[in-house]
Amino acid sequence: MGTVTGFDPVTEHERTRAALAAAVPRLVRLLRDAPDLDAASGVPVWTVGDVGAHLAAVYLAYTSVASGDGAMDRDGLLPPGDVPFAERIAALDKEEARGVRIAFDLVVKGGPRLAIVVDDGTMTVTRDAPSRAYDCRLTVAPTAFLLVSFRRMPVWQAIARGRMRAGGRRPWLAPRLGRLVATP
Repeated sequence: MGTVTGFDPVTEHERTRAALAAAVPRLVRLLRDAPDLDAASGVPVWTVGDVGAHLAAVYLAYTSVASGDGAMDRDGLLPPGDVPFAERIAALDKEEARGVRIAFDLVVKGGPRLAIVVDDGTMTVTRDAPSRAYDCRLTVAPTAFLLVSFRRMPVWQAIARGRMRAGGRRPWLAPRLGRLVATP
């Protein structure tokens, strides 16, 4: 049997940044060499250029959030009329959230702790919020959380692998968060 090693978030962060640094030049080459950026991609409705722009935006957004040093003002890169990342996440299906009052404590392993509070159609997301009574605590591995959020991995798979778990007073409310929060 193999040896189980501990998770070191600093080392993992450095490895992730190194992998991204290696992948970005390859992506740029692929896009520059693409004969037609307006050609259909494997993603319905998106062109090859749309996919490239999405990957670049996601890279900027998540590296700026993950670094936490404020070096990247991701919101300053938005096109006119677009709303900041946190506001976009907090924009909900008002009908789905009408009458709902739930407080989630979202703990990202090696990352931020977020308070997500839904109060009758209004959602607030606060990083490192003061203590309060939460209905449901979600503890998630960052990669699994992103894959589930972007609907690239079923939630049951993340749970079965021990990458996501729910607890607190009302853990059965965990699946509700996916219906209340917009896909990033």
